[in-house]
Amino acid sequence: MPSKPSQRRSDIRLLLGSAIALIIGGILVAGAILAITSRGKAPDVRVPLAFGLASDIRMKVHDGGPINIAGLSGDDGFWVGIEHHQLVALLVAQPKPAACSLRWRGSKNTFTCDDRRVESVNLARYRSFIQKKGPQKGLFMVRLRTVLPAPAGPHPGA
Repeated sequence: MPSKPSQRRSDIRLLLGSAIALIIGGILVAGAILAITSRGKAPDVRVPLAFGLASDIRMKVHDGGPINIAGLSGDDGFWVGIEHHQLVALLVAQPKPAACSLRWRGSKNTFTCDDRRVESVNLARYRSFIQKKGPQKGLFMVRLRTVLPAPAGPHPGA
């Protein structure tokens, strides 16, 4: 026996109301996600950035070898190593004349630049330092806009 027309209208109203509520809920969730994610901003690379407590980084590098830090501003990042008892931030993408990609070979305990062994003193780096005072005291700071040439000149074979 067919259902009553008033019952059918009530069912349609219920389905339409549920569909509209679901669509509005989806729009609200999407709006909330957009509002939350749009507040994030890229770090200001015009000033030195802190990459952690220098003593912790030094211990990690000493125990396990150089640490790779991913790029924050579209760059290729850098390797944090120790050179003459100081932390250094060595560019992954070495500039000309070397123009190569720097990698750490833990099995060989050395850096390689396009599979050629290279010493850290022959590598370009970002200006880095350990903050001596203020609220960032003891932090390893890197100035991502200041590239320094290799102290001993570019590596042989570049």
